[in-house]
Amino acid sequence: MNNGQLLEQIRMFIWSSFVPNEPLEVLTEDLDLIDSGVLDSLAMVEVADFLEELSGLPIETQDLTRQNVGSIGAMVRFVSRRLSAPNG
Repeated sequence: MNNGQLLEQIRMFIWSSFVPNEPLEVLTEDLDLIDSGVLDSLAMVEVADFLEELSGLPIETQDLTRQNVGSIGAMVRFVSRRLSAPNG
């Protein structure tokens, strides 16, 4: 799966799960999902489950940082790194 595909899958998940009444265009790649109120701590659990399903790899609590999941772009980079790592 390439980064463009990851981006669209993550974007659609965030949109349909948390802001379905907003235009999809508001979910830009670099939008801070926490500061904007799209994600809260409970939503992060759902995001972790989705990213686990998407990557096929476990997501640990310590992985749920702004650097890894603070924006859609961060999630794409995080999943991409995990998929390309030798041990997953």
